[in-house]
Amino acid sequence: MKYGDSIASQCSHCHTPQSTPIKNIKAETNQLIISIGFIIGAVAFLSTFFFIGKYLALGKAVYFIYGGLTSLPFLLWRIEEKSVRSFNSTYVK
Repeated sequence: MKYGDSIASQCSHCHTPQSTPIKNIKAETNQLIISIGFIIGAVAFLSTFFFIGKYLALGKAVYFIYGGLTSLPFLLWRIEEKSVRSFNSTYVK
């Protein structure tokens, strides 16, 4: 593809065919991925806290596990932002 080319696309609201220039295509973050990561992190943290935390002494390993589980949503957000940024910074020549 070269600069000035366009891609045939369809409007998401009225479904009419249209031509979109390549330079106007931008990626956006998917909030669903971030929300799912937050829910998984919260459930894993709470289940670890209530089930495993009762049986283990509060040692360094437990804090390491809790820190890893609470950082899961942040890591998913960073991966999503990095992929969006790299797509949007690609230029067509």
